Amino acid sequence: MTFFDTDTWSGRIFSSGWVTAAGGRADVVEPATGAVIGAFGLAAPADVTSAVAAATAAQRQWAAAPFHDRAAVMRAAGRVMEERAGELAEWLVREAGSGQGKAAFEAWLAPLQGRPFVVL
Repeated sequence: MTFFDTDTWSGRIFSSGWVTAAGGRADVVEPATGAVIGAFGLAAPADVTSAVAAATAAQRQWAAAPFHDRAAVMRAAGRVMEERAGELAEWLVREAGSGQGKAAFEAWLAPLQGRPFVVL
């Protein structure tokens, strides 16, 4: 499975898991070629209502969790992003039309947020 496994999310939205959106789907078009490289779900009002309810409950659980548990989740996410930085940069180039250097910098910088570092 790749970091951006299209079989998992294509044409869907994330709301307590990947689900089919009631509003349908729309294509993701690569700016450089015009090729369709994926699809995303279009949320309808009912999707938003459900997502808000789930997020409200999840936020309460998250806030109640000890700091070290929350930090561990964020560090794990950062490690995955660091491990898959090349793949993330490739998607930034294809999906957003980013230059390769800019995309590589963004893929390197994102997992460092919240950690002290110095750019020379």
